[in-house]
Amino acid sequence: MPPPKAAAKLDANPFGAPPPETPDPNQEGNVATPPAATPPAAAPPVVEPAKPATTPAKIKVFKRVIFSERAGDADPVDVILGLNGKLFGCKRGVEVIAPEWVLRHADNSIIERFTVEPGKGRKSIGKIKRFNYIVLGDATEAQYDRQIKAGNSEWLAAQT
Repeated sequence: MPPPKAAAKLDANPFGAPPPETPDPNQEGNVATPPAATPPAAAPPVVEPAKPATTPAKIKVFKRVIFSERAGDADPVDVILGLNGKLFGCKRGVEVIAPEWVLRHADNSIIERFTVEPGKGRKSIGKIKRFNYIVLGDATEAQYDRQIKAGNSEWLAAQT
């Protein structure tokens, strides 16, 4: 059995080139100066954001509104808005209590109106809200719940 080989030097160059020369600190021009000691930078203070009394998800805002009547045959008869699986429907021209998410959704429901001229094609008149409404005032969650129960019972009675 052959004798084990000696471990290779860790700093040996595997390509056979001589190792780079290390400057001698005693030679002129190669005086090694230690870096100036600098104090470590202080970490910025951690500022906690102010927490509201209640989280936004728990704040429920309701408004008494009237959605405007249909402007033409292209407009839907009733207002039906949905968001994340929740549907809200109401009649136009009747006072209803609507949650804030319904009103935000109605504000963002925008359509573009056009005019059509023979030979010229269609021309954009402008962008308008699909569901215009008038805010009459604030409402409470209890009023909203009563309205939903009454509206659902009327709808169920009409289905039989």
